[in-house]
Amino acid sequence: MLVAGSSWYALLISLLSVVAYHEFVRMNGASDWEPVSIFGYVGTLYLVVPWDAFFHIQLPPQQSVLWFLMFLYFVITVVSKNRTSIDKIALSFIGVVYIGVGFHYMIYTRLIPDGFFFGLYYFLDAFG
Repeated sequence: MLVAGSSWYALLISLLSVVAYHEFVRMNGASDWEPVSIFGYVGTLYLVVPWDAFFHIQLPPQQSVLWFLMFLYFVITVVSKNRTSIDKIALSFIGVVYIGVGFHYMIYTRLIPDGFFFGLYYFLDAFG
């Protein structure tokens, strides 16, 4: 069951990242079905899910994808004729990076050898 534990943990953290981004979108007063929010969900899942560890899929580097996501956000601004403000674009992009990278390292801390013990140590150090 320990082998399945890392995949179940990654699935749980991935779902929590979607919930966290949903809360971030709602906190900023945006709708879930705006193009900015949809690209944000996709970007967050791209950053969080360990594609190479579980699915053996080689994807482009994260830096390239983040630059492409920023380009898509600017395209949304141009296509919508500035109805989507640059503030909303910036907040969404920062949310993708902040939530995506944070939850990404939660999963990868668990996936390193003896990662469970690192997590247990930090938990007991904080609350013990």
